[in-house]
Amino acid sequence: QNCLINLRSRDYCWAMMQRRGMARPCKDINTFIHASRAQLRSVCGDGGTPYQGMRRSKRPLAVTTCELRRTQGARCIYRSHAASRYIVIGCVHGMWPVQYNEKA
Repeated sequence: QNCLINLRSRDYCWAMMQRRGMARPCKDINTFIHASRAQLRSVCGDGGTPYQGMRRSKRPLAVTTCELRRTQGARCIYRSHAASRYIVIGCVHGMWPVQYNEKA
């Protein structure tokens, strides 16, 4: 079942963390990149430039960063921040994104 959740809401973070199996235990921070697989793969090639041993996107991409604020029973309460920014990722064999650099 597909449902639309506001990317800026803490409900988005909770729903996505559960969907991806990252809700037990609560993860301190996670960033979701709102891009297709093809867009992410392009950063490993022509859509990105070398950056500190990784690849930096040539164009900003939409992201939502979820930061754990507290727990409420079994529920993780997150603060979410939606933005558009350049991403930095690690690529294997120059074509497969495998690592996201949160601090870049």
